[in-house]
Amino acid sequence: MITSQFPPLEGEHLYSWLVRLYRLSGFPEFMSFQNSLGLNSNIFRSTELFGDALKGCVDLFTENKRNKLLDHSPISIWQLSVPKLFIGNFNDTQQMLAKELHRNEQQKLDFDTSWQSCSICRVENMREYGTTYWHAEHQLPSVFKCIKHSVILDYADTPIRNLLTAVLPHDVEKWSKSVVLPPLALDKWQAFYVSVYRGCKADSQYAVQLRNELEKRLDLPTKSIAARKRICQELNASFENAVGHDVLRYLFKAYAKPNQRNSKNILIKFLANQYKATGVGHPVYWIAIAYWLKDDLNVNFGTYDETAGTTVL
Repeated sequence: MITSQFPPLEGEHLYSWLVRLYRLSGFPEFMSFQNSLGLNSNIFRSTELFGDALKGCVDLFTENKRNKLLDHSPISIWQLSVPKLFIGNFNDTQQMLAKELHRNEQQKLDFDTSWQSCSICRVENMREYGTTYWHAEHQLPSVFKCIKHSVILDYADTPIRNLLTAVLPHDVEKWSKSVVLPPLALDKWQAFYVSVYRGCKADSQYAVQLRNELEKRLDLPTKSIAARKRICQELNASFENAVGHDVLRYLFKAYAKPNQRNSKNILIKFLANQYKATGVGHPVYWIAIAYWLKDDLNVNFGTYDETAGTTVL
């Protein structure tokens, strides 16, 4: 079977793997190739990790499904939103993947969510494998530098939102940088973010511990929405000062577009209505809160090395 003949390449996103298999298969259409594998999805966005597409890709493997999911998708960071995502029977994880668990909060986030690629990775991959592919870690929400090479990631001039078009990086004729001249504050944000991501990927209990620490530190009432809003309002200045304007403007539309009529209070937007919402929160919100409270949490985030631009654990 083609799925066993051509396994995912190092760090390759599962959606990229599916596209690459289609290109190798000789099928005339991507949908007909999917159907041959028992799949039928038309959404392959970098931000789309719950629902049928990712679960369908994982089900193509007969063994090591958990490792395939962790190694070939950005799902690890979502454990902050669903702390028990990888704890217990993997069938439970499969059921979570099959559901739309998270709200569409991307409309409040400002960073680009099209498929991203590293210029050095493209050269290395073409030299080693004879093809390029979309890396899972390049699609981590809000990441703007390649974790391996520390160069700013690229996105296609005509942004690629959905891999239903079956495009691989070497098909792109012209690229643009995801961020132009990023301030030092964004480097510090990414270094912190990557430390959290690595912790979540290495040990599911890390995400559980961090989420528990955040909820304990916030100590928000679970029943009174009015009380939650009042507390969030009181904490907002501290949150803004700690995270910083450059990072807030990069992450959230309310800060990137200051003329919007909506309130800038991210804590109220995210936390005040959390417990009456049906979904879980986007992990970028949780990481921003952890970034704010990092000095008060009993979690190892490492130390930022300004010369290297990374966090040393």
